[in-house]
Amino acid sequence: MAKLVIRVDDIHPRMKWATFMRFVEGLSRRGFTATLGVIPECMDAQLCHDAPRKEFWDTIRQLSTEGWIVAQHGYRHVYDISHANYLGIRNRSEFAGHPLDIQAERLAAGAEILLAEGLRSDVFMAPWHTFDNTTLKALERTGFRYVTDGYGFWPYSEGELIMVPQLFARPHGWRLGVYTSCIHLDGMSDVEIERMVGGLQRFEVVSLYEAAKLPGPLTMSVLSRHATKTAILARRLVWDQIKKVRAAVQPTR
Repeated sequence: MAKLVIRVDDIHPRMKWATFMRFVEGLSRRGFTATLGVIPECMDAQLCHDAPRKEFWDTIRQLSTEGWIVAQHGYRHVYDISHANYLGIRNRSEFAGHPLDIQAERLAAGAEILLAEGLRSDVFMAPWHTFDNTTLKALERTGFRYVTDGYGFWPYSEGELIMVPQLFARPHGWRLGVYTSCIHLDGMSDVEIERMVGGLQRFEVVSLYEAAKLPGPLTMSVLSRHATKTAILARRLVWDQIKKVRAAVQPTR
């Protein structure tokens, strides 16, 4: 049976708190945990919905003691560059395209903020899934060990880092390998959260650290990375063309 890692992006003090807590309670009732992508110093106005929650850091610390994994989700979640990147799916980035020293400085600044709150993370989660080979070097320099992103059906190594692939936004019924479901709670209704959390009973949910210890057969792992990258990039190319056609035929007012 395939192993499923649950990751949640965009966790910060001004997110939709009630939605987040509903999700946490739903997972906890079923005995599941997730990888939480915590933005050290969120400056992205599009992600700010509530007033800052005073209990935010206490809650994250408590979840960490209960087995929830804290991943460093970038630094400020503000993109300031467009550049080709490791996954090839988007260009806007907080990291990809910047020199090694700048990337390492941002990683270290984010890590310092988390550490000041009693949280030490060795897992990196890139905003917009955009990072490059220089980011990987910066991650090694600043003490990270895991990246929750990549192609394929099994974790694999990039230098000293372990990549735990992330392919889908929702759990799928595939029976092969290890994969990560990437969840953005702010756009989900109560009904959607309950349906999604309830559906997890059909899967073997594991933590990111458990998943990282499950590399697949070398040949199959390499082939799956190439196959999934080709399929996902092709799908994105087709979808981009559809959107351009729709925009071209949209009646003007």
